[in-house]
Amino acid sequence: MASKGLYLKPVIQDAVCYLKLLDNYHESPALHRVLSWPFLGIPAMDVVKLTHEADRKSWSLFETLARADAFGFAPETLTAFRRLHEMIKKHADRARRVSPADC
Repeated sequence: MASKGLYLKPVIQDAVCYLKLLDNYHESPALHRVLSWPFLGIPAMDVVKLTHEADRKSWSLFETLARADAFGFAPETLTAFRRLHEMIKKHADRARRVSPADC
């Protein structure tokens, strides 16, 4: 029973959310959690604003992330958004092409 509570650990939940994104870009709750990762440096209010715009436009959070230039974010935030967007696309493409056994 050593794994009891393993899936409740924040780092495991973060990893699961990221893997969900690689399977389905439009998994907005998973992307919301990823956007909140401290190392990305995205201010919490910008995550809220992006989420609000997604709701207002009836877009997924990923679609809104791709179009974030239109919403008046600071240049640093836009850079973080672009970096994350490209990272997700790159890893999703790799997940489709490469078998886990080949990694």
